[in-house]
Amino acid sequence: MLPAPDAGSCPPPTRSRASSAAGEQPRGAVPTRRRRPSRSAALLSSRDPADCRPVPADDIMRATEEASMRIVDLSRELYHRTPSYPGQPPIIHGVWKTHEEARAENKGVHGNSVMFFSMPDHGGTHIDAPRHFGERGTPIDQYPLENCIVPGICLDLRHIAPKAEITPADLEEAVKKCGSPVPKKGTVLLCTGHHERTFPRKEYATDNSGVNVAATEWLARQGVVHFGIDSMRPGPEGMVNVLVHKACLELDITHIESLCNLETLIGQGPFEFIGLPMKWKGGTGSPIRAVAVFR
Repeated sequence: MLPAPDAGSCPPPTRSRASSAAGEQPRGAVPTRRRRPSRSAALLSSRDPADCRPVPADDIMRATEEASMRIVDLSRELYHRTPSYPGQPPIIHGVWKTHEEARAENKGVHGNSVMFFSMPDHGGTHIDAPRHFGERGTPIDQYPLENCIVPGICLDLRHIAPKAEITPADLEEAVKKCGSPVPKKGTVLLCTGHHERTFPRKEYATDNSGVNVAATEWLARQGVVHFGIDSMRPGPEGMVNVLVHKACLELDITHIESLCNLETLIGQGPFEFIGLPMKWKGGTGSPIRAVAVFR
């Protein structure tokens, strides 16, 4: 079995005690939540504005490490055993040149190894470009990058049976349990538990639950730019999945497929989702390094 990404631990939320100009707050007052300036922000703000010298890299690294931030990797590994969508080409991955071969070309001074990939643009954890849904859709090299760094929430749908349709009622109930609203111009990640239950067995390619057209329309009405799921397709296998893709084109939203590690996000609240695609000219999709960032 392929190793799952390490999600790390979840730090408890921090509270800062607010005080007025006159001193302490009145007894019984609710403490005001304040975002403490990051170490990197303090580092930069303490410098003389006239000082144009670059901030030392070591200082930036220390400031970043000390900042209150946690990154959860939601992406599958890409290599020759990464499952491809049924009917699409396999991922081919190998060594083009070894370090030893490269050193031989440079009289033993130094050697740079090179690897190669051949794969479809829907391999591994990836985002579908609107071009995937129709000839006039936006290709991946023109897809707005502002849609790739957005607020997000994760919904727990692990109780939905394999191969079943996820309905608007399921989504509404999951949002209530989540305790956070659907973010406008954001994303909703659907944790069905499918990856955790089946990957990398053959059932991973066939037995997923997924949204139906009505649920896709519901997500679009909430104002999301896309949604993501922990399976190879957004809808259950068959015609429902075809119609969901068609609905995405008509609704001007898209989706992210083959996410993993979504269980780690359940109950953790909102996060920043980052998933930047390759700039493949005319591409119908692209692998992404999907992460959730908690600050």
